[in-house]
This record gives sequence, structure tokens and C-alpha cells, in this order.
Amino acid sequence: MKSQKYIVAAFVALLVVLGCTHTALEQRAGSPGETVQAPVFEVDPLWPKPLPNQWLLGMTIGVWVDEDDNVWIIHRSSATLNNNERGAELNPPTGECCRGAPPVLVFNQAGALPGHALKQVVDAVNGLDMVEVHAQVEKLKAEHVHE
Repeated sequence: MKSQKYIVAAFVALLVVLGCTHTALEQRAGSPGETVQAPVFEVDPLWPKPLPNQWLLGMTIGVWVDEDDNVWIIHRSSATLNNNERGAELNPPTGECCRGAPPVLVFNQAGALPGHALKQVVDAVNGLDMVEVHAQVEKLKAEHVHE
């Protein structure tokens, strides 16, 4: 009989400890402290601007923003476009529009392609990282007069 009283007393003590711990944790979680707000992004349906030369984007596989807030993308170009989307580049052409854009593109903040840096930045992107691609574009910029 005595052992049952000890078991009941231990059980009640355990419930009290759990209740106090629960209350303390709730108060700590509800107290105003340093909270971190996740960034909120909004889609701009008009970004980027229409591409020149009847270009279309394929599946985008890489995005990078450089220190000047230019947005760099690598995409799969014509490899992921259907034939009815890239009729101008088929042999023989099946239409006047369209063709895959170069695999690396650089957009400014407004969503436009800077003309002086565009000259088909890189023909084959395989094996290049974005830092190397950026270095190549900077070299092209230095060789050409700014618009």
C-alpha cells in the first residue's frame, strides 16, 4: 500500500513539473524578442522585357545576381523548345519566328539586355561557372564602347 502511495506521489510530482515546464516554455515563446522576418518577393509579370531577335528562353537552370544587381541566367535554349517554338532555326525553317536565345543572358534591373554586353556572351556554357562567365563579359565590355 505504501509503494502505491509513492507511485501516485511520483506521478503527481511529474505532472506538476511537466505543467510548470510547459508554462515556462509558452511564456518564453510568446515573449517579444529578436524575430527574423523572411523576405517577401513579388512577381513582376513584365520582367524581363521582350527579348530581341525573336529569341525565346528555354528551361532556366541557373540564376545569379552580381554586385551591380545584374541578373545572369543560364538556360537550355533550343534544347528544351518544341519545334513549333523554334521554327526559324530549323533546317529547313518552318516559320519566320522564333529561335532559342544564347545560353547565357545578362539582364539589368529594368529587365533589359545591355546591348554592349550581349554579343552572344558564351556559345558553350558547359563547364563554366558564373564567375568565369562574368569575367568574360567584363572583358567584352572593356573592348566595346559603352552605349
